[in-house]
Amino acid sequence: MKKCCAWLLLCVLVLAHVPPAAAAGDELELSAARLERGGDLTISGTAPDGVSDVVIKIVTPAETVMYLDLVPVNDGRYSASVTIPASPELAPYGTYRVVAGSGEWSAVQSFEIPEPSSGDDSPGGGDSPGGGSSGRAEPDRQAGIPPQAGERSGAVVKPELDNGRYVVGEETMADAIGDAEREVIVQLPETAGRDGIALEMPAIVLDELAERDVDLVIESGQYVIRFPAGSIAASAGEEALFRLVVRTHWDDDAREAVRRATSALAEYNPTGLALSVVMEIVRGDQVIAVRELEKPAVVRIDLTDEQWTGLSLDLAGVYYVGEDGPVYVRGRIADGAVTFEAEHFSYYVLLEYDKSFADMKGHWAETAVKRLAAKHIVNGVDGRRYEPSRNISRAEFVTMLMRAMDWAEPAPQTESANPFRDVPKTRYYAEHVARAADLGIVLGYEGLFRPDDAMTREEAVTALVRAAKYFRLSASEAAGNPPFADMGDVSGWAAASVAEAWSMGLVRGDGVHFHPKKMLSRAEMAVMIDGLLADLR
Repeated sequence: MKKCCAWLLLCVLVLAHVPPAAAAGDELELSAARLERGGDLTISGTAPDGVSDVVIKIVTPAETVMYLDLVPVNDGRYSASVTIPASPELAPYGTYRVVAGSGEWSAVQSFEIPEPSSGDDSPGGGDSPGGGSSGRAEPDRQAGIPPQAGERSGAVVKPELDNGRYVVGEETMADAIGDAEREVIVQLPETAGRDGIALEMPAIVLDELAERDVDLVIESGQYVIRFPAGSIAASAGEEALFRLVVRTHWDDDAREAVRRATSALAEYNPTGLALSVVMEIVRGDQVIAVRELEKPAVVRIDLTDEQWTGLSLDLAGVYYVGEDGPVYVRGRIADGAVTFEAEHFSYYVLLEYDKSFADMKGHWAETAVKRLAAKHIVNGVDGRRYEPSRNISRAEFVTMLMRAMDWAEPAPQTESANPFRDVPKTRYYAEHVARAADLGIVLGYEGLFRPDDAMTREEAVTALVRAAKYFRLSASEAAGNPPFADMGDVSGWAAASVAEAWSMGLVRGDGVHFHPKKMLSRAEMAVMIDGLLADLR
């Protein structure tokens, strides 16, 4: 039976993203255009010549699969009778799509479960026993999920397919939590992510995970999502349901989300990787969307060979796409996978940001600037110019350096006190300077930071070396002493840092001189900071 279900899910992949257009002729017919919960729907129609079986799927208004079956074709026709669930959790109000198909052929029709005009959701005039006025039918405990639904091996759980959704019962999860040391792993078939098939479990399980300090890990073929204990706020009572729908398919919805977010931004290019996550707490007719997490979830998505080989690692990054355009969320791309943290969920996509500046074409620092721009560590002075030769201020330098540290994520994020009298807390660089001072990267001058002063090369190198311990860099004894003819001009407090920066490959000078007192340019700054990230690319 399980093999059959798995085979059906594979078959339905060809139907997962059919647009909701009406079917032609009598290829697909429905017995009713409007139904009440608990009613019967007959689905029938004609199939093309040579088709022996038809896959039928009913998709809810929430884009989850309510029904899925393989129906035989006899004399060119197929037919199936489906009972619509009486539970409001499984059959919400709205418009449903019915999809029938096989191979390249498919047909689509729709029906509606309308909201009652009186607000009464039961034929008896009252939802509670005796005709009370609670306003909804009292649902079965745990939204109809059998307590022992799903299979368990230690702290690893495999949900069972039930009426077009994957379900896990409370007892199954409780036993898994009891066996867990730090995590419970729920394993879904890969097709669940491709088709957006819902995972549902009693919401009280979330409270149990939080109480035992156990993470919830969802695995499904291409992706892994780790929800830290207590990250999903439930508190909806024992009868509530937790619903999770994850999609990883690069479908029309993903393309449209990226198009809307980047339509005026030619620098962004899609890579064909998207993740959509919908979380809901359902109690009766009430559906509460869960968007913000109490603690960030950790997401890993495996790239296909085609995605990996076609990707520019220097330009790619993870973005949240919404009404305000693409928002960079960093992430790490390595070993054929993308990993990032999500504080809230909707659409996350992998984009390449290929930013070009008119005054950087052919410049010796062009590659470094392009790489740092893709990580949103450096910006231009406007949309077209970078101004590589302009001197950089101390405030600008520390801001770029701390952005690089944030990208690498090596240092703890703390609220640091500002030790400098000349750094107003309202300035854009205030937080970066305070953190750099807290980490010992900048020291200042007798309580002053001098944010608007130009940064000298020896000052910059001293800060780089202090920051290097937070990156994966180490000195090479084989590098020897710096060959700079002007090492005698380096200030005594900077000499050791210049030598160490040379051994790490962070500075090269002009081949003969280091120019310690020369003001640092925006191009030189980019090359130095890009060097800090060399082993993290």
